[in-house]
Amino acid sequence: MSGRVVMTVLMVTALWLGGGVVWAQSGSGADGPALVAPDAAANPAPVDDPPPVEDTEVFEGESASDPIHLDTAGLRLLAEDFKLTDLEEAAVKAATPPWKDEFRIEAAASYEHLIPYGDYGSWESVYVTFFHRPIRKLEYFVSLGLGVRESDVGGWVGAGVSVDWLRWLNTLSAISFGIPPNYFTPLFRFDHDFNFVLIDRPVGLVLTAGITYHHYLNEHRDLTPSLGLALYIEQWYVLYRAFLNIGWPGAILAHSHLVSVGYEWNGGHSTYVNLSGGQQGYVATYVVTRDTVRLNFIEVAVGHRHWVGKDWGLFGEASYMKLFTAYDKIGVLFGGFYKW
Repeated sequence: MSGRVVMTVLMVTALWLGGGVVWAQSGSGADGPALVAPDAAANPAPVDDPPPVEDTEVFEGESASDPIHLDTAGLRLLAEDFKLTDLEEAAVKAATPPWKDEFRIEAAASYEHLIPYGDYGSWESVYVTFFHRPIRKLEYFVSLGLGVRESDVGGWVGAGVSVDWLRWLNTLSAISFGIPPNYFTPLFRFDHDFNFVLIDRPVGLVLTAGITYHHYLNEHRDLTPSLGLALYIEQWYVLYRAFLNIGWPGAILAHSHLVSVGYEWNGGHSTYVNLSGGQQGYVATYVVTRDTVRLNFIEVAVGHRHWVGKDWGLFGEASYMKLFTAYDKIGVLFGGFYKW
């Protein structure tokens, strides 16, 4: 899948987990930093995630090896960046096939087993996300999810949009709300990423600057700026992202890091491995004497996305997280997608 798809998946996953895989690791709260991502780490986010290096949607059902698709995309970009003559622009339009709306729906369920089980139990969640690309340079999504932690039930609704503003600039924004909010779903959450294409050929190099804001049902609030760099070499990519979390009350600082390595086979399947770790920090507001809590964590996740037919496919992820002095968490996620 393209870099944009990787980033979109990560952010969606973060929304339905209530905190974000990549982002969750960097957040704060009694049960950990904020939530999950689409293809990234459990609290960091699966993911997950980088902007488009090429104007192709490999995992959206198109072939990256299609010379017509690649050539016309390049011609369009040149026409915009260098102001071609009327005759040249007419030639570009004639060579560019008309755009047809693209739709995609994804649904998944996850199960997380915590150890010691007697103290923490298990966490289950389900979500469904609808994607629509009305024009080539814009895609939006809406997502709805439901989570259960022991006897507590919480839901969330979210929406986001990815826009290619320029040949070298993509933005990804998302917002979500708890319905109703509780201790593991945010009262309000906002994410925004700027993705700058520094190099697009012969290798891709993308710089990401992002910001995340969480407002929980209680008085906890988190502001998490982040900075990342992604390198694309043919079918491979390597991504690194650093997060600095500022939690209130107390303006508690915590940090976390995400490293992701992935392989994407044109129009067929992709596999990734995410490694994240760092620190969770917050003020315990549920005790009479408020204390600052700092816990270190490490998490590894392996995911795969596979086109089974022309219009549909399956995806899954297995993960393990250790929150030192608290619990171990083993998680699995399985879902499917359909495009038309």
